Amino acid sequence: MDFASIAQIASAVGTLVLAALTFAYVLFTREMVKEARETRTIQERPEVIVDADYSDRDVVDVVVRNIGKGAAKDVTFDFSTPMESSISLGKDSEGVPLNELPYFKEGIEFLAPGAEIRAFWDTYIDLFPLLREKELNEGITITSRYKSLTDEPYETRWTINPLRLSGTPHVKRRGEHEIAKAVESISKDLHRVVSLRGLKVISRTEQREEDKRFQEQMEAERAEAGE
Repeated sequence: MDFASIAQIASAVGTLVLAALTFAYVLFTREMVKEARETRTIQERPEVIVDADYSDRDVVDVVVRNIGKGAAKDVTFDFSTPMESSISLGKDSEGVPLNELPYFKEGIEFLAPGAEIRAFWDTYIDLFPLLREKELNEGITITSRYKSLTDEPYETRWTINPLRLSGTPHVKRRGEHEIAKAVESISKDLHRVVSLRGLKVISRTEQREEDKRFQEQMEAERAEAGE
């Protein structure tokens, strides 16, 4: 085999190696782009849940929340059992279970990130016996189905079980109204002190002059007492 033949074979092998490396690089780049796109989709996806709010000492609210970073559309809900309350089951009551509310029954067209829709469920004192009577010891599971703005379908299952809080000491949080009343009370007390005692605000220079006059007065009183 002469030198020219060897050179041709080496060139062909080099071309194949280069082609293989190029193909591998293209596959690697495509995979990286795909992973980046999937990561961005996960981070920006909506996530709609139906949760219970126990922050009030006396009542329990049911809240639809979009806890994701993306907007949700065409949201629908499926309840494992009717979400009844002492009001909906009361004698001569016209109340309906929460799952029969229009936005639960007919769905929600759009839910922005961080948005929530709140509804009163029941009082603590009435809800616990009702759930035990209905033997809902495992709670109520709500399945939310929805789409992102790019029509990607999603589904989230969320279980609400207030019975797990039965017997737990509950600390009531101060609401905005209570905080406002406390601030108003402090303001009135301060105004009363100012009115009765005369609160005077002076500069440092005025304070030094006031101290000097006080000292001169004290020295004059001592001199008179010495005489």
